[in-house]
Amino acid sequence: MIRVLLVDHRKLVRAGLKRLMEEEGGIAVVAEAKNGDEAVRLAREQGPDVILVDTRITHPGVMETVRRLIRTRAKSRVMALGDPDCGPIPARLLELGASGYLSKHADGAELRRAVRELKSGKRYVCAEVARHLVLNEIERHGDLVGELSPRELSVMLMLSEGHPRDEISDRLCVSLKTVSTYRTRLLQKLGARNDVDLAHMALRHGLLEPPPRISA
Repeated sequence: MIRVLLVDHRKLVRAGLKRLMEEEGGIAVVAEAKNGDEAVRLAREQGPDVILVDTRITHPGVMETVRRLIRTRAKSRVMALGDPDCGPIPARLLELGASGYLSKHADGAELRRAVRELKSGKRYVCAEVARHLVLNEIERHGDLVGELSPRELSVMLMLSEGHPRDEISDRLCVSLKTVSTYRTRLLQKLGARNDVDLAHMALRHGLLEPPPRISA
């Protein structure tokens, strides 16, 4: 039996993923987490074989969560689930040590296949994501956001989402001075003036979901 930990802030999405994975037997969702902190705790307690992490999770964001999961539970295989075209995020997660990246548009059969591949010790990147990885690598020259390190990308995303610096310091387990240093470095690297500019860049690169439209 393959033991899976689901990490997604949406209860209905977790329910749907659980149903898809357990449809044919051989896979069991042993725990569910709604944020990164909870995921790390449950990974330590439950010892899952595979951890499926949505790229939009918070507290902390997906980069820091994946880094901590790999450090906390080295035997578990981590797979991200998200948009196939979300800038440098898939490549950075794989660099951090994630074993796979699956498009959120994947069907149940591919989801189960990916989980089994990871359990067998292999890596899995769906075709749609692999194509974007290749295209992004080709276009990477001159793409300043694509050159950011995983930690720089984490700080950029948290600043873009409006998290105060003391919260970022707490979430990333670094000092306020270090957060300020990262912010200064980001502004210089990206030619941004402030956090609003960083948020606009994140939106343009598909790293943030646009705010919902308010109907009249």
